[in-house]
Amino acid sequence: FPTHLLCFQPNEKNKRVSKTLSVVIPGNPGVASFYVRFARVLCEKTGLITVVVGHSGHFSNPNDDAYDRRFFGLREQAEHKVTVVRHLLKRFG
Repeated sequence: FPTHLLCFQPNEKNKRVSKTLSVVIPGNPGVASFYVRFARVLCEKTGLITVVVGHSGHFSNPNDDAYDRRFFGLREQAEHKVTVVRHLLKRFG
């Protein structure tokens, strides 16, 4: 599914030695960039890597003719989040 992921890593001063990862799954709006400030502060205050997972199809790439502009239903959005979290667990866990 097409999606927008944002990843924030704490600076060395605030970094925790932990396998804990903070994942932000937006409500409405489902656009990841709306949560940049929130995710930065969360990362700074907790010292944890913070990832924002936008909803499928809630971003546009005007330079990509192959971009899938279809509607993603609730079930597809939920499946998408499960897939992304599993990937993050493999990557960071």
